[in-house]
Amino acid sequence: MTRLAPLFLLLLAAPSFALAAERCDWQSIVHPEDRPTVQVSLTELSAVEQAPASDGISVSDEAQDRQDLHDLLQRAANTLPLGDVAGAWRVRSLQLDRGHVFGYPYFAARITRQGCSLHFAKTTGSQRRSGELLPLDHDGRALAFLGVATVNDEVPRPYGTLDASSDDHNSVGRLLRIGPNELLMILDYRQGSFELYHLKR
Repeated sequence: MTRLAPLFLLLLAAPSFALAAERCDWQSIVHPEDRPTVQVSLTELSAVEQAPASDGISVSDEAQDRQDLHDLLQRAANTLPLGDVAGAWRVRSLQLDRGHVFGYPYFAARITRQGCSLHFAKTTGSQRRSGELLPLDHDGRALAFLGVATVNDEVPRPYGTLDASSDDHNSVGRLLRIGPNELLMILDYRQGSFELYHLKR
């Protein structure tokens, strides 16, 4: 019986090992309805970007933000190996909604190591995001982002645990490297809208 004890303990621990492995695999965590958002193609995003405003109004103040968004999407077609992305960053948001582009200034963000994954958090500004970054594919050029969007100092709950009564919501996408000191996050693609986070340091 004594000789069997280590094997028995190993069998008891097996479910926890399996759970840990699953948490490192984005496909085992993502909600089925969010999977297409994580994997949305640049072609689809470009089609949304080029569509005219749904209200038919062209706003001149948006011109620079629109150009910035267009340039970032172009650069996303030629990504670099991710390398080490941990540390402090500055992050700017560009939101496209029904043909209009809304740009915001840079705020503080940080990426930290957390077990087999990384954790992203935009830590200042009224609109914030935080969540896990997990390997998206085998070529090492993208990380899936599975997180939550919050407002101000709300304490974020983990991805997938939100309900209709909460003000925050799940947020998903992917992270790419577009320059030696630049990252791009493609976020929350929906019909006629998506958001880009441009990270610099």
